[in-house]
Amino acid sequence: MTIRLVDDQGGEIIGGQGVVRFGEPPAGVTEVEAAAVLVFDIPFPRPGTYHFEIGLGPEPLVRVPVTVNLAAPSDE
Repeated sequence: MTIRLVDDQGGEIIGGQGVVRFGEPPAGVTEVEAAAVLVFDIPFPRPGTYHFEIGLGPEPLVRVPVTVNLAAPSDE
């Protein structure tokens, strides 16, 4: 599995790849669903739209958009 976070020009901000293994499902089960939580501490270079590209090889199977905005100043 490959996961990349890219900017609006396709430049990689962060990425990685690895193997995901699932055990055999119980008898009669034909679909398996899995959830994952990814935690990143990323200093985005500027506000805008970024994408997580997720795939099973070098080409992404899906692109998930992420919008980054400037934080409002705090009153501290």
